[in-house]
Amino acid sequence: MSLIRLPRNITNKFPICHKFSTAVLDNEEYTTTPNYPPILDLSYEKVQERKKESNYEEIKAVKTVEEKQIKLNMPKYYGFKCYMFDNEKIPSGQLPLIQHITRTHLIVKDQLPDYYNQINIDSLVDDVKKDIEEVLAMEYNHYQRKHEVLNGDIDMSARDKLFTSSICRQINRSLINSLSKTYSHLKNMQIDLDQRIESFWFAGGMNPPENIKRYRLGLEWRKHTENEPTNRAIQYTGTSTLSLRSRLPLLPIVPYSEAVNEDLKVPFFKYDPRVVGTATTHRHITNIPGFWPGETYEHGLLSYHSRTHLVGRNYNDPTDQADSLHRQGILSCFSWLNAQANYFGFTTFNDITYPLVTQCAITNGQIWSFYVYQLNTILNHSKYVQENPRNVLSPMDKFGRSTFTN
Repeated sequence: MSLIRLPRNITNKFPICHKFSTAVLDNEEYTTTPNYPPILDLSYEKVQERKKESNYEEIKAVKTVEEKQIKLNMPKYYGFKCYMFDNEKIPSGQLPLIQHITRTHLIVKDQLPDYYNQINIDSLVDDVKKDIEEVLAMEYNHYQRKHEVLNGDIDMSARDKLFTSSICRQINRSLINSLSKTYSHLKNMQIDLDQRIESFWFAGGMNPPENIKRYRLGLEWRKHTENEPTNRAIQYTGTSTLSLRSRLPLLPIVPYSEAVNEDLKVPFFKYDPRVVGTATTHRHITNIPGFWPGETYEHGLLSYHSRTHLVGRNYNDPTDQADSLHRQGILSCFSWLNAQANYFGFTTFNDITYPLVTQCAITNGQIWSFYVYQLNTILNHSKYVQENPRNVLSPMDKFGRSTFTN
């Protein structure tokens, strides 16, 4: 019961106020023609494509190299099913596959690219030649290695690997000492021995595995995608006998406009990589160019690799031997540059914005194969198998093969 009673007509003595809320009108919000939001395709394929693009942008926005690598690994807690490639275990018939997964156009020539003709070192040849002859004579005839006095037998491949490593180091030392007097930038080279190189990327355009086909057939709304290509996770692991790094990158050997030339063909390999001897394993993906992120000398200049994998290759087929060397040269150069590109902030989903160039020499100390490689794109997954206009890495990936005998 209320203790205070007010007359009922007391409310008539108060003024009546009405309050309204309205938005402030902005004439800039209006246009002469109506603008509608985009109409999105709600099919399963397009929805998944937009999710992937959103994920790619998230990876691109990550600030540091280490965080990007963690972000790439996050979709698979126990690791990806990776197709493993090595620089010393080279099965036969892999060259078309390697060209496909790296988007590499190969031109075999017996001369250097025109870019190298601008460099004149004729005056230095005599001095360098004498030093190299002394190195070879010392290594082959006057230097007794520990393994030569052991009672047990040594594998021929291991023996050649010891020779190759020692000769490459001595020849590189001789070249640096001779050429750095004229080319001062060679004095600041960073030299790495037995450099660890690991590289990862996705490659598309190949037929799906049988388990993926069965999965798609089990879903009524996915049966029509049974044979659509799938991405393969590619992981390269290897070492270089010796490598040189510099502060500044090498200049492109060809203009970028030539790299998008449609006349430069790349073999299309649509089969499962296992049909040509590729092994698989589950592992976390890694990109390691042989040095830590933030290193000042972050551009690969030259790498030496061993060709001792040919010792036990008794096929007596010159074509197979040449293809094996091309395969090793392409994969070694691409993997090294791809790992460097990841340290620059790019990934297999975010393309590089400028070409990267490197060189490599494959040798056993006597026979030398030289390659120069220009990387123009690292987008090799399914979306860019056909649509990517930059589907060729370099029109001159390999130049000349020469021999040097002592």
